[in-house]
Amino acid sequence: MKNKDLPPDLLLVANAAAANEGELDNDWLKKEDDETLDDWLVRVQGDAVTQMTGNEKLGKAVSTYIEGAANLSAFFTSSTTAILGSKSLISYFKSSKVLNAPGTLTARLINSHWDKLGRVPRAGSWLTRLPIGALSGSDEAAMLAGYMRKGSFYLPTASEANLLRVAQRGGLANAAKAAGWMRGAGVVGSGLATAWGVANLATMDHGKAWKEDKAKYLSNWTGTAFNASLTAAMVAPNPVTIGLAVGTGVAYAGTLVWDNWDDISKGAEKAKDWVGDKAEKAGKALSDGASKLGSALNPFD
Repeated sequence: MKNKDLPPDLLLVANAAAANEGELDNDWLKKEDDETLDDWLVRVQGDAVTQMTGNEKLGKAVSTYIEGAANLSAFFTSSTTAILGSKSLISYFKSSKVLNAPGTLTARLINSHWDKLGRVPRAGSWLTRLPIGALSGSDEAAMLAGYMRKGSFYLPTASEANLLRVAQRGGLANAAKAAGWMRGAGVVGSGLATAWGVANLATMDHGKAWKEDKAKYLSNWTGTAFNASLTAAMVAPNPVTIGLAVGTGVAYAGTLVWDNWDDISKGAEKAKDWVGDKAEKAGKALSDGASKLGSALNPFD
């Protein structure tokens, strides 16, 4: 594995598997019959730590952390998409504002303030050497997706363009230019997440999964639906695709909260106790301070 650029999780697995050369025991790497792909991926990373350290509790702690971090990331992605998407749809129907693809806010800021990036010390001079559309998308290529709007021909910007229409009229190369690296990475990422979700559902015993944990079962379905609709909205932003992304985002965020409610409620209880304790101490300190101040101002004390 020398000089190979591997992700940390795969590096852990590779090192654990090769820990005892000649005496390899790879059974722990195999997917168990009742495991989904999601369950397997979380478990095998924790087991890799156990293999390397000999500490089973540490391995379980790593698995719990990985699963929790993934759920937290998914919750923020889905809820943010739902909130921003709803806001965009309201503007679209209320004032006919053109819709942008989800996740292109940073790209739009870069396009709007490209001239200012050159003033950033060191990094600015390097960034300005790149073509303006390399990161955030080419407005020129996006013009291939022009369409009639309110009786006139409208030329969309890179973040507004329907990439399918650009590809149809100008080929995949121009579609890639219109997307730029940032939007393109988002499309690929959500597309892969959709494919993984479909594969995960295909490996699931649906009857058993529903009986054991309804919330987790539904979060698997809503998560796959959300990633699929997000991919569609990033490729071809319109009221239908963004509306689907908003709806599935709300559903996914809701099922994630339901699935993790026990941990959330425990955390909220601990937070409440902490705040209450600190407030009590702060109140006592203020009360003592007021008494001392009153005593200091009282000439007869």
